[in-house]
Amino acid sequence: SLSINFSMAGLTGILWYGQFFFYGMGHVRLGEKFSFTSWAIHMAMLVLFSAMAGLVLKEWKGCQPRTWTALAAAISVLLLAVGFLTYGNYLGAINSNQH
Repeated sequence: SLSINFSMAGLTGILWYGQFFFYGMGHVRLGEKFSFTSWAIHMAMLVLFSAMAGLVLKEWKGCQPRTWTALAAAISVLLLAVGFLTYGNYLGAINSNQH
């Protein structure tokens, strides 16, 4: 119905605003040295949470096995990328403390 559509549109707007609000908070907490990674992590998390929401809401139900494989591969690549970024930030923090 129309009221459900408007409600979902409103929720989408609130979530869209919220993601930038929380991105801003996280960006500031990363500090100047690591601010370059905040956008990459933010985008990766958006994709991961969207895929998880799709799984919970059964949007992927009835997909071909090839689609499930592609989804699993994409999520794996994103998790690996976030891991590399995190490890790189860790190494950067260690190196900056030594100098």
